[in-house]
Amino acid sequence: MMGPAGAHPLGVKIEITLEEKHKADKIKRQERTALKAQQLAEEQTGACQYHRSCKWTNEVLEAPVYYPSIEEFQDPLAYIRSIQGEAAQYGICKIVPPLLPAVPGGMVLNQCMVPGASCLFKFTARTQELKTVLWQSWNDGDFIENTRKYTIGQYEAMANEYIKRKFGTTGVLPPRMVEVEYWRQREMPPVNGKYDWVDYGNDVEGSAFTDHASDPLGSTKWNLKVLPYERESLLTHLDTAIPGVSDPMLYIGMLFATFAWHVEDHYLYSINYHHLGAPKTWYGVPASDAEGFEDVLRQHVYHDAMRQSRENGCPESDVDDMAMATVLNKTTVFSPRLLMEKGVKVVRMVQYAGEYVVTFPRAYHSGFSHGFNCGEAVNFAIRDWLPYGADCIARYARLKRWPLFNHEEMLSQATMSWLQHNDKIQQNPNTPGRTMHVSTIMKGTLNVLT
Repeated sequence: MMGPAGAHPLGVKIEITLEEKHKADKIKRQERTALKAQQLAEEQTGACQYHRSCKWTNEVLEAPVYYPSIEEFQDPLAYIRSIQGEAAQYGICKIVPPLLPAVPGGMVLNQCMVPGASCLFKFTARTQELKTVLWQSWNDGDFIENTRKYTIGQYEAMANEYIKRKFGTTGVLPPRMVEVEYWRQREMPPVNGKYDWVDYGNDVEGSAFTDHASDPLGSTKWNLKVLPYERESLLTHLDTAIPGVSDPMLYIGMLFATFAWHVEDHYLYSINYHHLGAPKTWYGVPASDAEGFEDVLRQHVYHDAMRQSRENGCPESDVDDMAMATVLNKTTVFSPRLLMEKGVKVVRMVQYAGEYVVTFPRAYHSGFSHGFNCGEAVNFAIRDWLPYGADCIARYARLKRWPLFNHEEMLSQATMSWLQHNDKIQQNPNTPGRTMHVSTIMKGTLNVLT
């Protein structure tokens, strides 16, 4: 028979056990909250200390910015030639166009071109660890291939979740603040043996420029599907289109997604358009300081890997070739602070949506994204590139690296093409620039072939 309410021994025991459990759970939650608060405080203290120590970011030379008029904007290669004398001294420059597209890049990527086909543009990203690579072997900086395909929407959602974890918001922050935080993240030790990581959709074939005939920007020669095939560009004489060289590629990034230090294939010019999203920070080293940059690689970046190769019996010339071949792999990331300390000229710029960046022949450059974005890039070549192209072919031969196209054949085709117009040029005395162009190409061809 049951006694008074609450008097049953079993009932009392159950009531006490539940109460104790709730109490214990509350204590655990409080402990977890306190631990998170402590970790957050330590993280913020570390960030404050690091930011105060990064005075070098206030001393980086800014790359030049150009604002062409509507008239100057009519011919992209002519305009780039007009600023080349000044801008090439910095290695990179920014061009703010007087026109903007009417059709957004994201709409272009996802529009259906084939009836019944999927409208979702998909791409594969590569995983990048955010760490300082010590380069104790030649493979230390290699990317890890991520086989997962993203749609633009899936990648944007992932990128926004990541930036929320880092900064508490997807809102755009001051570029210099993001820059310092980027280098702090790269210098942080691993947590539980693991580094932080990001995904980067680089070298994605395609274009986000519209083909709509009345689009203010897409209908101009600044459409990157058009620019490399302008008559003044030597790439018009390639036998076949090359993705990423004569045909543009897309670069879809997130916070801290990185494009490593590199020069363009064949030391070509490149032009990059920022279609949408958060800004990018760029660093550039002009061709005049390219050898100084490579000396820093040998002496301060790859020195452990080079020493190991020497100890393994590799001849010195082979060791140097390994270093120069490694930087061509586009996996080398290190702070411009090192270059500044060693007297190498390095410049910086921040590229926003709607802006172009031009890199000049043999200009090393690198950078990173401030959040979700999409850019597009392609190469081109005008007459002042000729000696750089010849030098690059000589380096490829020394490194036993296959060129992407036959340099001599392209120059021969260019010369023949221009000679076919020679009669018209001679009949028009008002075209000295074009005559000089023919002469320059012919001299460049003879220099390479001999």
